[in-house]
Amino acid sequence: MRRVIRWLGMIGVVWSLWACQTPTSWQAVVNQPTPLPRGGRVTIAVPDDVATVVPWQATSRASELFVSLTHSGLMRLDDHGAPQPELLADWSASSDGRVITATLHADLKWSDATPLTSADVVFTYTALKSLVATAPVLAELRHITDVQAPDPLHVKFTLDAPYAPLLTLWALPILPKKVLATQSIASINLRNLATTAGPFTYKSVAANGAIVLSANPNYVQGVPLLDEIVLLPNSRDTDMMTGIGNGTIDIAELAETVQLANTAPYSHTQYAQNVFGMAAFNLRPDHLLADTALRLAVQQAVSQTTILDMVLPQSWAATPITPTTTAVMSDASTLLDQAGWDTRDSDGIRQKSGVSLQMTILAPADNPLLLQYADQYAAVFQALDIAVVRHNLLHSEYVAQLIPPYDFDIVLLELGNGRSSAQYADTWLYDPDPRALLYGGERNQGVPDIRGSLNIAGFADSAYDQASDSAMQAYDIKARGVALANAAQRARILAPYAVLYRPTTTVIYGRRLRVLTGSLRFDAPWYATNAARWFVQP
Repeated sequence: MRRVIRWLGMIGVVWSLWACQTPTSWQAVVNQPTPLPRGGRVTIAVPDDVATVVPWQATSRASELFVSLTHSGLMRLDDHGAPQPELLADWSASSDGRVITATLHADLKWSDATPLTSADVVFTYTALKSLVATAPVLAELRHITDVQAPDPLHVKFTLDAPYAPLLTLWALPILPKKVLATQSIASINLRNLATTAGPFTYKSVAANGAIVLSANPNYVQGVPLLDEIVLLPNSRDTDMMTGIGNGTIDIAELAETVQLANTAPYSHTQYAQNVFGMAAFNLRPDHLLADTALRLAVQQAVSQTTILDMVLPQSWAATPITPTTTAVMSDASTLLDQAGWDTRDSDGIRQKSGVSLQMTILAPADNPLLLQYADQYAAVFQALDIAVVRHNLLHSEYVAQLIPPYDFDIVLLELGNGRSSAQYADTWLYDPDPRALLYGGERNQGVPDIRGSLNIAGFADSAYDQASDSAMQAYDIKARGVALANAAQRARILAPYAVLYRPTTTVIYGRRLRVLTGSLRFDAPWYATNAARWFVQP
């Protein structure tokens, strides 16, 4: 599995207008007198495994889909990744933003028809907060200083400060207190838990490893149309293609990107993974690229885009930024001249005030794609009369360079914007904001500070920090959008990173699958969010 350096995007959490709630329209549909297309089974095949599932961590795409299909939170991320109410009926914040009161839907039930109440919510968050913070999401839960249930329908969350990311943390699965109260929360496996609140519930595991899920008759948004969903882990691409062709598989996520014909008896699309190949430019005061003019010249030479947020996902609250055009080498040369690197030393290397222009590039030896980009950077620099020192390092040596004294100018990285796992860049608790990469307080402060730091570039800008702080504290969607847009624009101007690539997953799906309301889309990883509305065309 690809090694991913974890980037915890801490704050891209917003609220959507209540007038657009999907649950309301869905309830209207399931309660209408017209017969609905009920019954049938849908099979989803994925290349990885779902052996163990814990409520604070998704370690594979299979486990992520399993949790999404079987468990419910106060919130659920919609097919765009934005938080929408699920078990939650309403919520309100105190004037200082530190006390959030959540109101549950009345008469909630677990899949076994027993009541689901505020006691289950308090149990869930209290249990998760008791764990050692081995995952980013558990560290985030430390912002909740107290959680209480004044009555069966209300839960009061007290925070150490206004914390808008709480709204997507509310997508964490609520756990049944009556089943798990006597067990160690650290050792439970959700895969075998038959009492759930999601649209489907665990039924069995077949001999071939297929996990069979049955419709939950007590799901808060109405009984799913399908009788069953089968999750088929550890599937090979060839088997998935065969299964799609003969109708035994309905949805398949391929391990490899392939070229597929549009005339085949299936449809196909791609969604972007929550992983980013990037170049971090060392902006610390004692390094060359702290000079903004030099940094922009270098980025102009080597990158098709010159800013972090060109490829990183925009917040659903923010206005997208239009990408720049492809870099032109002559422009980069002019920019270097204008930055003062306009003479040559005896070796023909650009210099300024007697200092020769030399760039040290770090790349991980176990990532062929990043090594290709390192080759590209080196070739471009040499064409611009910039000396290059290359270090292709084993993973342990490579990571060791990301702390003081930061002996690099450019480091090529692969970052994951997940919240739960160090091995898999999950999307079930997804948040698009790059605060952890850019916020001044996230960077190491000097040699005595030996913490690992997510702000790898050493970016420090008071205007960015102020905008990011405003977004962190704003529960209102419009105010949050303005703050996030301001932060993104500031990062655009100062350009601490260049995005190199973002992997995609190819999804193929049969033509018999339909959806009653909402959209049937597979170009985003949250497509299973409306699985309760799927049906199969006979």
